[in-house]
Amino acid sequence: MIFTTDKGGYGLVQWTSKERKTKLLNYAREHGKSIGDLQMQLDFLWLELQDKKYDSLLKTLKSINSVQKASDKVVLEFEKPKDQSQKKLDERAKYGKMLMLALDN
Repeated sequence: MIFTTDKGGYGLVQWTSKERKTKLLNYAREHGKSIGDLQMQLDFLWLELQDKKYDSLLKTLKSINSVQKASDKVVLEFEKPKDQSQKKLDERAKYGKMLMLALDN
């Protein structure tokens, strides 16, 4: 199976579509990095968030003070997974809260 067409989510934000995975792969190659490189994925994520279609999301994330609200915005407006149920939103927010606690320590 070819990485860009395998339909599996990959990386920090589970890039899934052929277009986004191709861009991720090309970005990694251009920078001489592995697609699994954490810093490369963070840099690519930041690059994607600079796109005008995410202006509203980025502005909101910069001002939001709730992990749940931030997580919900990212899920619904950026990641757009198939399962957007409240149960899944709560589960993702829980992981975000756990990460925040770990980073605070």
